[in-house]
Amino acid sequence: MLFGSLARGRLGLFINIDLLVVVMESDLPFVERSAWIYQKLMPRVDADIIVYAGKILRR
Repeated sequence: MLFGSLARGRLGLFINIDLLVVVMESDLPFVERSAWIYQKLMPRVDADIIVYAGKILRR
């Protein structure tokens, strides 16, 4: 899910991409899970990516 400035339609030179990623299953701790997603996506712009496991969001 895209959120933040870009999601609100604000574009500019110093705007980054804010993403919330939900993975269905993961035994990785929060930080390692985020590192794994960064490796898979390899964003070419400044990006803040928050990764949660689905089971955590259901709480």
